[in-house]
Amino acid sequence: MSQPKKFIIPIPYELLYQLYVTNRMPTQSIAKQLHCSQSTICQRLRDYQIPFHDRTPHIPKEELIHLYQNGTSIQSLAKHFHVSTRTIYSRLHQWHLKATRPSIPNKHLSIPYILKAYESGSSATTIGHELGVAPSTIIHVLQTHGIPLRNSIKRIELPMDDICHLYTQRKLSTIAIATLYDVKPSTIASRLRERGIILRGNKEQLPTHTIVSAYLQGASLQTLADTHHTSYHTIRNLLIRHGVYQKARRIRDCAYHIHTLHHRDSLSVAEIASQYECHPETIRRIIKELPQKKKSIH
Repeated sequence: MSQPKKFIIPIPYELLYQLYVTNRMPTQSIAKQLHCSQSTICQRLRDYQIPFHDRTPHIPKEELIHLYQNGTSIQSLAKHFHVSTRTIYSRLHQWHLKATRPSIPNKHLSIPYILKAYESGSSATTIGHELGVAPSTIIHVLQTHGIPLRNSIKRIELPMDDICHLYTQRKLSTIAIATLYDVKPSTIASRLRERGIILRGNKEQLPTHTIVSAYLQGASLQTLADTHHTSYHTIRNLLIRHGVYQKARRIRDCAYHIHTLHHRDSLSVAEIASQYECHPETIRRIIKELPQKKKSIH
């Protein structure tokens, strides 16, 4: 029996369904509210098999024809229907109201050079920069000559033996190594995990005594994380190791107020978390657990 897939960033199905399907929020807004990337939201939608929104804008055909035939410009039509000019051109061509202009071939482009450079591994963007044209022009040339396009999401080749040495022996951080090789720190961290290397985190660089003292004096975990340029969970784990962490202290005493802010005043989880200076996941758990506690009283 297959085990359920575990995600690095937990996003409950019910929450994502409510935001994306019920509330019709775009993925970019959901990502901002849940403090993650837009690609993470799209990946979760695929994992949960939630269909994507139809992003084709609705433009009434009769109204568009009437405005266009009365002399309304393309720019004015785009503003009127809240779409791009390219969308207006596409609809006019689709409904045979505007003739498609034949593409003018770029005679100055060296077709053999483009094909050879692309087959050698250069991207359409790189070739376009070299020749002073848009990447779409290079792609059009490749497609015209029947060259299959590579997947843009390609794995970056890195000298992992050197990177492992820098991380384990020279004690460089993932951020420092990423800067050396011009990649993201998360890429370095992922490759190190693939080699079976347990990441240090940045606990060795954090002033433990200062953090513990500030926490005991009332500073929230999120405030400490922002102050020391690290994550909420790093601060939480540090406090747990030193035996001073108190689970969601003070915040759970305000559970009913949080519930009211979310359901009656329609504040988002991120807005409430900002008000209480805590991690959004803490607020999300409190909102989710409160109805269960109310039922257990009776």
